[in-house]
Amino acid sequence: MAVTCLTVGRVRRGPRGATRAPAGAADRPATRGGGRCRLRSLAEITEPSAAVLGSCRGAAWDSAGCGDRFGHAARRWCRGCGSDFQTYGGCVAVVDKVIIEADGGSRGNPGPAGYGAVVWDADRQRVLAERKEFLGVATNNVAEYRGLIAGLEAAAELGAREVSVRMDSKLVVEQLSGRWKVKHPAMIPLADRARRLVAGFDRVSFAWIPRAENSHADRLANEAMDDAPTVDEVRTALLSPADLAVESARAEAFSSAADTAASPARADAGSSAAASAAGGSSAVTSADAGSSAVTSADAGSSAVTSADAGSSAVASADAGSSAVTSADAGSSAVASADAGSSAVTSADAGSSAVASADAGSSAVTSADAGSSAVASADAGSSAVTSADGGSSAATSADAGSSAVTSADGGSSAATSADAGSPSAASSDAGSSVGAGSASGAKDSAPGWTGAMGKPTRLLLLRHGQTELSVERRYSGRGNPPLTELGREQVAAAAKMLATKGNIAAIVSSPLGRARETAEAAGRALGLPVRVLDGLIETDFGAWEGLTFPEAARQDPELHARWLGDPSVPPPGGGESFDQVRERIEGVRRDLVALYPGANVLVVSHVTPIKTLLQLALGVGPSLLYRLHLDLASLSIAEFYPDGGSSVRLANDTSYL
Repeated sequence: MAVTCLTVGRVRRGPRGATRAPAGAADRPATRGGGRCRLRSLAEITEPSAAVLGSCRGAAWDSAGCGDRFGHAARRWCRGCGSDFQTYGGCVAVVDKVIIEADGGSRGNPGPAGYGAVVWDADRQRVLAERKEFLGVATNNVAEYRGLIAGLEAAAELGAREVSVRMDSKLVVEQLSGRWKVKHPAMIPLADRARRLVAGFDRVSFAWIPRAENSHADRLANEAMDDAPTVDEVRTALLSPADLAVESARAEAFSSAADTAASPARADAGSSAAASAAGGSSAVTSADAGSSAVTSADAGSSAVTSADAGSSAVASADAGSSAVTSADAGSSAVASADAGSSAVTSADAGSSAVASADAGSSAVTSADAGSSAVASADAGSSAVTSADGGSSAATSADAGSSAVTSADGGSSAATSADAGSPSAASSDAGSSVGAGSASGAKDSAPGWTGAMGKPTRLLLLRHGQTELSVERRYSGRGNPPLTELGREQVAAAAKMLATKGNIAAIVSSPLGRARETAEAAGRALGLPVRVLDGLIETDFGAWEGLTFPEAARQDPELHARWLGDPSVPPPGGGESFDQVRERIEGVRRDLVALYPGANVLVVSHVTPIKTLLQLALGVGPSLLYRLHLDLASLSIAEFYPDGGSSVRLANDTSYL
């Protein structure tokens, strides 16, 4: 490390290897004496946080008047300047070689994030500069890149020509070494910025080190995260006062609407009833005190719905099918039936029952006090579910199969049956049968367990069609544009959302297909789109762009394990479903914290949306393989302040 006086015309090498005269050298007298401070700013002797030069000894500093101007914190001990320091007022370090150690962290990934960076001398004996910063909500990889960038900027300010970068992030090291491709959209601009800084030095090397050897930078990153502001402080910093006022008004309007919906009117005293019927169909609806009933029927079908005090009932029936739904005090019942099928649902006090039936199938569900029952049946199958007080029962049946489930007080039972197989499960008080059984009130929907507070309602919109989705190829971190049909789907979804109103905010994945979808909705709703990196699609690694059969042929054993084990990632640095769930759980927490009691439009991809529904239902990863979500479809999940959650809608495409 060389030390150069500022005012004697000696040159200083910049970060690109060029030389330049010290700032202001031309207008400084090259004579000794005078004692006047010639420093224009602290930047001329490097920043106070850099300990390169120590502190100047009293007489020389004070006689030049610099102590009065810049304070004792800016003193430097200048070796090699001799009497020039006393005459000309300061000197600056020119550092040829440095070591950068950088680290980033995210508590939630994405979650509250920060970075730390430290610049050492070539012998790693002296700290030349430190940097740390809280980033708000970001991923771990974003924080790692930001730490590296801060370290490179500090090294450039010190005039370094050769840099050795040491990090415990293998991703950053391999990507900037050129061995790994940067695929993540959020990483690309950060990697480009880092490369531009790297190009300014004569030589830069990258090396991976164990976390234990990166403790200094790690400590700085944790200090930055410890200094994180509160949620309210973040909101205040991100939004202008006018925006905050608008958000507050929207949230209040939504809350009022939610209160009204929670205690709907009645056709007799304070109730509401709606019925619609299309060609050749019939619809019958009745509603009693404090309840609501909605019925729709299409060609050649019939739908009957009744609702009693404090309950809601919804029935829909399509061509050639029938749906019957009844709901009693404090309960809800939903039945839907498609072509040639029937669905019957009944729910008693404080309970809920959901039944769905597809072509040629039947589903029957009943639920008693304080319980929930869910039955679904596919082509040529039947499913029967019953649940008694304080219990939950779930049944699904696929082609040519039957499944019967019953659950008694305080218990849960889950049954699924596949093609040609029978399955039966029963459970008594205090017991559970089957995988993914209910674990208590906290995992159940609020109408049945008394969840407190107003939920954050997430309207989950999948992006429109792309060429890869047409060809049914794995489409993760790539960026295919929407097709013409995709843009039509997006326009239809935006038109539908505009009629809903009371949407407080729009958040989107960073990928182009999702952002284009979100921006169309934003124009219809008059809202800006906020990008959240955590909503990005799964990274399918080496399977990106392949069809399901192609990936299975390429890696048959791994592909089979991946389908059966959520901890298994795809090859080539892909992301496991466990990692996706952890990431999406962080997004869910952030949205509930940032938008309490509000409607939020979330525009994302099939796996993140399925994962949010999985979290709302409190079920295992099998939902990822069993739930179908169409392009540009809408699903709705609610998350309550006390931890309760519910799914209000799944895969609605009625507007397309």
